[in-house]
Amino acid sequence: MLRKYSEIKNNYFDEKRRLVHIDAWKTTSNNEEGTVIATVNVDTSEVIFLKDGIEDNLLVQESIIETLAEIAANKYGNLCRV
Repeated sequence: MLRKYSEIKNNYFDEKRRLVHIDAWKTTSNNEEGTVIATVNVDTSEVIFLKDGIEDNLLVQESIIETLAEIAANKYGNLCRV
């Protein structure tokens, strides 16, 4: 089975919305712009998939697991919001 994405990253944090973006690239080209395929809310750990059929993608799952571990380690600051 061919992989849909060549690279997945979780290195953008939207501080205002409190979301970590899961971004994907279909190629390894430096000219390609990444696409946000999912978000993880750092206050609730809720994962929102923005593209159909990515829930079972191993690279996506690994990135989400890494993000949830970073949330548990309090990487994104105080999780208690009022």
